[in-house]
Amino acid sequence: MNLGVKFVKLIMGERGYSLIEDSVNEVECGALAIVCHEDEKFLACVTADNSLAAVWIEANIEKYNEIQIVLMKLNASNAAIVRQLLPWTAPSPCNSKGLSLGFSDWTGHLTAPLVGQLLGKKVKPILVEYGIEDCRALDRTFTEAIDVATWAVLENGYRSGYGANATGLKTKEDIQLALQSGCSMLGLDFMDKVDHRAENMDSEELEINFSALNQDYVERINKLYLNKELQVCDETIYFSKEDLHRVVLMYKEAIDYAKNLYYTCLKGISQDIEVDFIKEMDESYGWSLQEHYFIASELKHYGVDFQAFVVDNSMDSLNDIPVHAAIAETFGYRISMKNIDSLCNHILLIKVCKGNIHFKCSNTLWASLKWVLKRKNEELYEEILQAADFDEEESLLEPDYIYREILNPKSEYNMCEYARTTKLFNESDIDFFIKSDLRFLLKSCRLL
Repeated sequence: MNLGVKFVKLIMGERGYSLIEDSVNEVECGALAIVCHEDEKFLACVTADNSLAAVWIEANIEKYNEIQIVLMKLNASNAAIVRQLLPWTAPSPCNSKGLSLGFSDWTGHLTAPLVGQLLGKKVKPILVEYGIEDCRALDRTFTEAIDVATWAVLENGYRSGYGANATGLKTKEDIQLALQSGCSMLGLDFMDKVDHRAENMDSEELEINFSALNQDYVERINKLYLNKELQVCDETIYFSKEDLHRVVLMYKEAIDYAKNLYYTCLKGISQDIEVDFIKEMDESYGWSLQEHYFIASELKHYGVDFQAFVVDNSMDSLNDIPVHAAIAETFGYRISMKNIDSLCNHILLIKVCKGNIHFKCSNTLWASLKWVLKRKNEELYEEILQAADFDEEESLLEPDYIYREILNPKSEYNMCEYARTTKLFNESDIDFFIKSDLRFLLKSCRLL
């Protein structure tokens, strides 16, 4: 059934609805589009097929000659149907190649204007980069976040593909939840399994503890790594005895856990797998090349297939990024760089990684919302910050959980809820600030 934009616009206009033209998409036996009425958005389906008209939930159906006009809420059930009819509105994997940017829309209001700014850019957006802790703090599920992304790409006619990364997954239950939600990337967090006691052991303690391990394992590790100059592209990794013992004692349990988790519930899945072994960094300890190489090498030795490896943006890691990139290229995955909001020259990292890198831009959308609220009502903005005991200057250096606290829907001082109930922001405000904040990021990545 061939229904043009003009026809859909005509019949929607006759009913008092304005059509978002980029959202019009033909499906079998009809067309779908996002329409607006009195500042609220709805999904419209125009079809002559009774079965297509009947599948929608919370729908009003009206006859127009032989055609049925269905207007419905943007709810979870209808989002799932849209993903079946238009597969590009569902998350898809990145695999181990290319540039991607991950965003965390903790409010649910910022994804649509974000997608509008990414049209035509040579980058794959991860529109949902949510952790288990985010879901708990914000009282939102992975599926709800994906639904927001579904409506956003449909509204903008964005057919280039996007991803959804469920991060902070530690257990089989976490993984099953992410898989059932339709996430296209699984961010596995093994930090709790890393034994940091080895950081402070002297060489004698390291020797004693290493020698106590299974002897077949000790012999294999020594044969593969000890005093070897290991080539990674044009770079070399070297393990002294102390380096090797420390790395083994720190990461053996985590690697064993990762291997068991992979073969229990991950082997053969189509989703990307991202692995994270990095502790919260402090000035006394940096992320070493030996750690990265050893973990990657051992995971590959055990047949664990993964597509991204998380590296932090500490100064040590940034100075060594060419070697980190070489390790990733050698073992066949991408670097995934977290806490990159403060970086100002992403193109350098992109070049070093030959375009195969994922940037976690977790605070970019938060910054846009923050500036909108501050601009619209600075007095209320300061009141919210004060009530939540939130230091704006210190927050620039603090972990993401601070932002979650202010956006927690269970909190009396939830900034997002204040914004909704007091009508402090509108789409033009959000568009302006997202465009400004995103422009810096895209320019830094040479995408503008």
